[in-house]
Amino acid sequence: MLINPLETQVMQLLDEIGDELRERGVALEELMRDGRELRGDLLRELYGIEPEDD
Repeated sequence: MLINPLETQVMQLLDEIGDELRERGVALEELMRDGRELRGDLLRELYGIEPEDD
């Protein structure tokens, strides 16, 4: 498997984002939950669809 310089740069940037979020006390699970709620709200508001709970 080959890793090109762009992939390396992207991984470094993702690590930096993760570090910054941790410093601010934001957890990945919290971001995922909030995003799920926002997507559900958009489905209801824009399309009148109730999101399915998995």
